[in-house]
Amino acid sequence: MTSTSSSSPSSLVEFIDPPMMSDGSTLNIVELGGGNGTLGVGLAMALNGVHGEAKSKSFQPYAKILCTDNDHRTVKNMRFNVMQQPKECKVGKAVRAESLDWCDEIGGDHFASRVEDQFGADDNSTADPMQLVTHVIGSDVHFGHCTLNPLSSVVAAFKLRNPQINVTLLMKERNPENYADVADLATEIESKVSKGLQDEDDESTIGEELQNFSVSVRDVLHDEIENMKLLEC
Repeated sequence: MTSTSSSSPSSLVEFIDPPMMSDGSTLNIVELGGGNGTLGVGLAMALNGVHGEAKSKSFQPYAKILCTDNDHRTVKNMRFNVMQQPKECKVGKAVRAESLDWCDEIGGDHFASRVEDQFGADDNSTADPMQLVTHVIGSDVHFGHCTLNPLSSVVAAFKLRNPQINVTLLMKERNPENYADVADLATEIESKVSKGLQDEDDESTIGEELQNFSVSVRDVLHDEIENMKLLEC
């Protein structure tokens, strides 16, 4: 069931609010609709600036981010922007840009290999690289009926491949008379996860992990932008 509530943080960094990982693990974040890379780069600087030591020669990022978009020119521009960041920030060690078409296959084997390249297999490696992902994020990625099906498909696919993934999407609510609003997106995600669970084999544990799956939608109070919504699952 979709739920609503109010919140007033001012940035997506605050919404993600990742727990400290005492075992030395990293946050492995996939960004949907990366655009020019501003969010991914800013998030990397914010998280690694607090939890990492970027000036250290042995610097290992606390957060790694895979920025994605389905337009090859946009991805090329993102890569350029990542490389233009000051060397001392070591953004290039934390952020990578790759193509991703929103669908229930999550980019197929090609994208899966890119996920594994970026986040690396740990001692508890799995056959599915999506198990390495900890967060899926996006900012202003929903534009009504044109994105309702593909966006809900890729989010549902991520959850079905790895129920532990935290999905956080910050979006502007557009005119519901002309657009499929954020509540519709939440309903579609829930429906596709439910349908995906019906197709799972009897030996899968995913059904148990997603037994009470739901998507929440919160109102976000923003000083400059009206009608902001936060979708989480």
